[in-house]
Amino acid sequence: MSKTARLDKLLGSLGYGSRAQIAQLARLGAITLDGQDLT
Repeated sequence: MSKTARLDKLLGSLGYGSRAQIAQLARLGAITLDGQDLT
């Protein structure tokens, strides 16, 4: 069984910003994974 985590919570806990800031960046297309925008 694979574990999953919410991206905003994970990046927030790593110090990349608040969960709200990270969610906003994702909505704006500023976060990519393997070259694809995360929305």
